[in-house]
Amino acid sequence: MKTPKVLLQSLSLFVMLLATEAIANDKENGKRGIIINVGSSSPQKYVAGNIAYASSKAALKTFSEYLFNEYRKSGISVTHVSVGSVNTGFSKRNKDTI
Repeated sequence: MKTPKVLLQSLSLFVMLLATEAIANDKENGKRGIIINVGSSSPQKYVAGNIAYASSKAALKTFSEYLFNEYRKSGISVTHVSVGSVNTGFSKRNKDTI
């Protein structure tokens, strides 16, 4: 049985939330740190069949913005990097919709 894309993308976002929680626990112990979340330009551009991936990356951006404001004075830096198009098989398969 093939795993649904929505489940895979949800797990990706969930794992990031767990990792962030671990760093937040360090914050409570007075430690400093850096969180770098890697996003995508996909939420800004419609690509057929890409709803789960684009939605998870949009959620990651919003989450990063909230983390930045939440932790800005605590010694934990939060950065969200949104990469543009990359020449991959995904781009080739969906060239008519990009």
